[in-house]
Amino acid sequence: MKFNKKILMISATTLMLVNPVASLANANTISAASVKKVSYAKQTTVTVKKKTPQLFMATGGRALTTGKYYKKGQKLTVDQLGGMNILANSSPDAYHIKGTDYYVWAKDVKAKRALQDIDYTSRGLTTVRTNKSKAPLYSFYAEKSIPAGYAFMKGTDFKVNGAMYLYNAKTDKSELYYHLTNHYHTMANLKTSPDFPNRFNTELVDTGDAFVKASDVNFFSGKKLKPINTAASAKDGSKIAILENQEADLKDLLGKVDSVKNSVKYKLSSSLKRDNYDLAVRDAQTQVNSRKLMSTAEAQYLIWSLKTYESELDGAKVKVGNMNKLTSNEKLAIGLLVISVYGKNTDKESLYGYAKFNKGNDKTFTLTIEDMHNQNKVVSTKTMKTSDFAQKR
Repeated sequence: MKFNKKILMISATTLMLVNPVASLANANTISAASVKKVSYAKQTTVTVKKKTPQLFMATGGRALTTGKYYKKGQKLTVDQLGGMNILANSSPDAYHIKGTDYYVWAKDVKAKRALQDIDYTSRGLTTVRTNKSKAPLYSFYAEKSIPAGYAFMKGTDFKVNGAMYLYNAKTDKSELYYHLTNHYHTMANLKTSPDFPNRFNTELVDTGDAFVKASDVNFFSGKKLKPINTAASAKDGSKIAILENQEADLKDLLGKVDSVKNSVKYKLSSSLKRDNYDLAVRDAQTQVNSRKLMSTAEAQYLIWSLKTYESELDGAKVKVGNMNKLTSNEKLAIGLLVISVYGKNTDKESLYGYAKFNKGNDKTFTLTIEDMHNQNKVVSTKTMKTSDFAQKR
């Protein structure tokens, strides 16, 4: 396995996060009876307090304006409230207008009922944080699989997309694990970090398809994950051959791969999400093509992995008012989408793709891809159709 040679020296003290709970230690005591329980509505009506811009959400939760406005006194039905990215230290709240792709700033409207505040960019995601240094990773068989010579720091955050019990045949024990969403993680290089964990050099490492033990992390944010199995079923399933319905499910999921890859949701998803789906397909295909008899536990995991990573594909075209005359914000939204689709950062390469529109022609743009590991050397340039990335509202 080759590792990224780009090294960053970090002091452990710079990674310490302020715990807001600790600040309550000196605060006045609040009785439970004095805290009023808020009842959140699924949707409500808001009234516009002053003329305010109509917003749409670009890649990365970026808030952009459409060029249109809502008038004072106008009533809108909204069904979500959450922070939007404005490239600042704060993420001001905006309401999502039901049945549309538009939003309105919360500060500019008065709501009839309260909606629960969410984070638009991280909704549906779960993050856990390591509670010790050198927390190991594990394979599906509950065996340690962390790359030699590398370690995670205490307080490392992992995006996880599943919770499940894994059975270790050597110890005859089933324990709860979280499945890591991505395959690349920043780790300390122990060979070049003799003072670990006080100071350390980090590298981006390909950790492969991996799990972290639930006891080695604390829940940090997002939705709570419910295990897809039990400790008993993990053990029993490892000793039972794949079932007929599981064989059928795997066949169907692998049979639709070409269709998925030809879809907009795949093509316009970030390179990271496409790679995650591709690796899930590769692992399932490898297992199916091998002569080894698959267990029900293995089949359950492969089916879960294929379905999960397909569901995480979220590519979509930017919706615009006039395909032949794009606004500056519509071009910006297309540019942000292009960066997400063509940007790639692994242990082997770091690519950056961007779009440039030519004056007087909005039907096409030039896609340029640069290698950031090689002094931003241009890897390729290509003329792209705007209609492959945008569509009329």
